[in-house]
Amino acid sequence: MKRRLLKFIECNKCHGPFSIRVLKKDKEIKEGSLICKKCNISYPIINYIPRFVSSKEDDFEKLKTDTIKYFGHEWVHFDRHGFDDEVYNKEYEKQIFHEKTLLGSKEVKNKLVLDAGCGNGRYTYQSLKCGAEVVGFDIGPGVESAYKNTKQFSKAHIIQADIFNLPFKNELFDYAFSIGVIHHTGDAKKAFKSIIDTVKFTGTVTITCYHKSNVLWEFNDRLIRKFTVNASINNLMTLSKFLAKTCKFCGPYVEKPVNLLFRWEPNVSIMYDWYSAPIATHHSYPEVYSWCKQFGIYVTEDLRWEKKEWLRNIKFFRTHIAPDWAITIRGLKNKNKTYTSSPKHIYEKTKILWEEK
Repeated sequence: MKRRLLKFIECNKCHGPFSIRVLKKDKEIKEGSLICKKCNISYPIINYIPRFVSSKEDDFEKLKTDTIKYFGHEWVHFDRHGFDDEVYNKEYEKQIFHEKTLLGSKEVKNKLVLDAGCGNGRYTYQSLKCGAEVVGFDIGPGVESAYKNTKQFSKAHIIQADIFNLPFKNELFDYAFSIGVIHHTGDAKKAFKSIIDTVKFTGTVTITCYHKSNVLWEFNDRLIRKFTVNASINNLMTLSKFLAKTCKFCGPYVEKPVNLLFRWEPNVSIMYDWYSAPIATHHSYPEVYSWCKQFGIYVTEDLRWEKKEWLRNIKFFRTHIAPDWAITIRGLKNKNKTYTSSPKHIYEKTKILWEEK
């Protein structure tokens, strides 16, 4: 942990400052604790990472425990996904980062950015490469991988925390993004609000979450996941490898129509990610727009893929057969600005455009 992190965090109970107890350090604080003297609470710093996770026992905490278990394993096992993968490498993830955050390289330079649900840190890394100072958090042990993948940056901060109990000062960040996270929390709307609270007035927030698919796909997904969410990690890994291997063998001409029935990808990590999540809620653009209106977010852009393939220019097809797999919106935190339900629709972006933005 870098001492500079103390400028960004506070006790999430009394909102008081932390004092720090150092037990072991080198260039950063390796072992120690963060102490709120007013509440008489301390949070450990273990292996360079402050740990703000709860140990309560209830149904909601069980969901968190299962999420930590399965996603924690994912980001420890696939610690270099988004870095060294044959397909999902740094260059590929650079474009995906800009598409899923709707952020340009130049606009985040020298800004304070939050990566809400950082996983193994692949998008934290991309933000840092753009010159931002970034705080990334996740609920599980995947933060160990995130720290290893970003420790070379002087502006990188990684913590372990619960999205519903964040230790950040209110209205702190210039930009916040959350890619593929809030639909795994059990309350996507509440998780979105928690992220918004950390962003400055007139700051920018971007989320990407799952979109509802066609009726048959949704039925099949729920049916498959009834079994996979109760499977052991070893069995899930075996299934993920089988699905990825068969998908790769069959090729894209089979993969595309099958994906109208259930999720099928030629990548083990993606298959594990999809079918291991204890909960995964699916949403719609109108639903997310209503959250933005309620929370004072002026939506400026969203990402649509419907024009990338000619069939998806047919409204019935893209609405009822093959909707966008994900929702991506970017908004401005400004309660005084008139809300819009018709933001700029982004259909496709190039690397050049992102560099210019």
